[in-house]
Amino acid sequence: ASLMRKLTVWQMIHVAYPIVSKQGVAFLSSFKTLYLTRLHSAILSLLIGKEFVLLDNSYHKNQNFYETWLKDCDLAEFREGNKKA
Repeated sequence: ASLMRKLTVWQMIHVAYPIVSKQGVAFLSSFKTLYLTRLHSAILSLLIGKEFVLLDNSYHKNQNFYETWLKDCDLAEFREGNKKA
């Protein structure tokens, strides 16, 4: 089983999540321009005030989220992802 499955809820909230969150912030902060396909990365980018381009996925979750919550946000831009023929 993975390490995350072995941790208790308390350990995940107080130990694992803060470490993973700090790593995510450090990773996203290291780039000048972010082009994201993952919704959680976009949300974290918003929380740290980082501008990003959100690319759509095959089932349009990112587009729907952008149109519902981010279309008036100066930090976010939406572009359709590459479509396979």
